[in-house]
Amino acid sequence: MEHYTVTGMSCAACSARVEKAVSAVPGVTSCSVSLLTNSMGVEGSATPDAVISAVQAAGYGASLKGAAQSVPSISEQEDALADHETPVLKRRLIASLGFLIVLMYFSMGHMMWGWPLPSFFDGNHVAMGLIQMLLTIAVMVINQKFFINGFKSLFHGAPNMDTLVALGATASFGYSTYALFAMTGAQVRGDAAAVMSYMHEFYFESAAMILALITVGKMLEARSKGKTTDALKSLMKLAPQTATLLRNGQEVTVPIEEVVEIRNGKPHTIQHKLFPGYVLVKMIKTTETWYVVRNTRGVTGFVGPGSEPIPLTDEEYERMTSCQGTIRIDLEPGDNVRIKTGSVENAIGTVEEINAEEHKVKVSIEILNRKTTVEYDISEVERL
Repeated sequence: MEHYTVTGMSCAACSARVEKAVSAVPGVTSCSVSLLTNSMGVEGSATPDAVISAVQAAGYGASLKGAAQSVPSISEQEDALADHETPVLKRRLIASLGFLIVLMYFSMGHMMWGWPLPSFFDGNHVAMGLIQMLLTIAVMVINQKFFINGFKSLFHGAPNMDTLVALGATASFGYSTYALFAMTGAQVRGDAAAVMSYMHEFYFESAAMILALITVGKMLEARSKGKTTDALKSLMKLAPQTATLLRNGQEVTVPIEEVVEIRNGKPHTIQHKLFPGYVLVKMIKTTETWYVVRNTRGVTGFVGPGSEPIPLTDEEYERMTSCQGTIRIDLEPGDNVRIKTGSVENAIGTVEEINAEEHKVKVSIEILNRKTTVEYDISEVERL
């Protein structure tokens, strides 16, 4: 199965459309789209280019995650479930509300309740319209994702909720901009009555309010989805350290371990088999079971003298399958690294010694024109 990252989906209808589009590609035997993780799994003989083109034709984006038949590790699955959307939407909402409050003060506070304004705006109705338009443009730029996704989906014949939001905000902004230009013309002609009439035709705050309120809904939805993914990550942490398979009526145990690899100073947890190429079989040795195991495809032999297997004791089995996670570091003595923290931040040094057990590394750096060896944590250096 090939795994893809899908972008641009905002609702269940989006994921259903992507799944329908990919399923129609020749060679695709099955397709599963997850809105929760913005991912897609595809089985069949179809090429990645054909699958990605089908997704793009449906109005969304897609990219290949990894090689075919690869199974994501626990850490990769947790990264996919991480809530990256809520913080982004929260920042968008805070920025939108900041501009919206000022906009509402000008458009509603002054006109309805007579709140004071700078003297520059006294009788300057064109300036009032311009400031409202600029504040609305700021909110629209902050929430430009609604317009990009909405109009893109509309052009591909698959309108969604973002399309409705984009059309509503665009209509309000467009009509208000027309009213502003018309009011400017009336001001030039000296038609005070027309100026006041057009002043009441501004709906800039409506466009900004639509975007801000929908962003609130989007953030609450993302937060709820984030809680769901947290629950899934908690379940994933309960994964066993061994995988027990039933093959031809016999239990086969494949020990696995979590390995922490340090890449560019950052830890990444992945899963590896403890004994690649070997499996543990729980069986009662009879002529029939012996024949089944010996003739299983891929089995080349047993560990033991001659062709006779030696059974493990319970103590040996427990000791072999209860190994602790290990640390793999992508550094070697002689590598050049950059110091990421401390008084010599960004200094370049050479690795002299690595202590994998304590996650420490000794680096030779030049301080005051003298070579000095300093010990750092693995996370404090970055390989060049």
